[in-house]
Amino acid sequence: MCDKIARADCWAGVTVGSPICLASPIDFASGTTITMDVYSPVAGAPILLKLENCTNATISTEIVVLTTVTNAWETLTFNFGTSGCAAPPNLANTYDKLSIFPNFTCTPTACGVPNPGVGSTFSSSAFYFDNIELVPTPIALELPIVFDSQPATLTPFGGNMSATIGVDPTDPTNAVLCATKLPGADCWAGVTVGSPICLASPIDFASGTTITMDVYSPVAGAPILLKLENCITPGISTEIVVLTTVTNAWETLTFNFGTSGCPAPPNLANTYDKLSIFLILLVHQQHVVYRIRCGLYFFDISFYFDNIELVPTPIALELPIVFDSQPATLTPFGSNMSATIEWIQQIQRTQYCVLQN
Repeated sequence: MCDKIARADCWAGVTVGSPICLASPIDFASGTTITMDVYSPVAGAPILLKLENCTNATISTEIVVLTTVTNAWETLTFNFGTSGCAAPPNLANTYDKLSIFPNFTCTPTACGVPNPGVGSTFSSSAFYFDNIELVPTPIALELPIVFDSQPATLTPFGGNMSATIGVDPTDPTNAVLCATKLPGADCWAGVTVGSPICLASPIDFASGTTITMDVYSPVAGAPILLKLENCITPGISTEIVVLTTVTNAWETLTFNFGTSGCPAPPNLANTYDKLSIFLILLVHQQHVVYRIRCGLYFFDISFYFDNIELVPTPIALELPIVFDSQPATLTPFGSNMSATIEWIQQIQRTQYCVLQN
């Protein structure tokens, strides 16, 4: 709680430390946004959050945000990286002192919204603060997508469809996409994986037309459709269905969008930056494979997905052969023969290494 008593200075506030400094400096390299839960007696109260170097007060950054509700908790967002901030954090500096100025009504010196000025009538009311947290800058989502290291936004569609980042059913340390088709979901229900909707970079179909995806299915024979679209123009799209082949186990499914059976293969002149997964697709599709019979439904059963990756088309091997730029396949013959591609540090060249035992 922070109580600004009547006749307090307009810049009165509180420093939160141990006892003054923070034990560790704020890691602005990982993000420039700090959130803080605030319970305010009035809407429109200016809250200034200031971060300083604990031994050099001239090194500082600060920003003002207004409360928006009365006598209720809300989460305020202080973005110190905003373009309007006169003194954004300098990554070469250390910020290890944190101060809160409730009802900051001095002449504005911080970036952020203008404060309402002096003379407010709620200076003797208590403010409450909690959960001061640095928010990491989201990692741009693009292929390959690995769910335990990339904060993907999941957007279910098609009625009663659930999609979350869950736990790998075979490895509790691994995070994966868990998708469940609930009773009443449309036959075409699925989930879009994006940041938040689009991918940060379009899929580079010029380097290859095959995408692989690890799938854990509760049943063999379940049709999984992978659809890629233009995030602005849904009419630009390509899609293909592949059936699962194992039950309650991981397998890698291969979606070859360049196959002759794909009715709308990728057009290199187009941009494909939206990715959606349709599990248990039960509508008629003109793809390489077809749906399973309509009576076979798998509601309330979870499917898991991970490691969505574009597979580059192999470079054709011909003379001249340079091993550090061509993915040669080595096939040893004769007993006790080993052949590998290795990096020879002394001459800084990848060479064909043959060892005969």
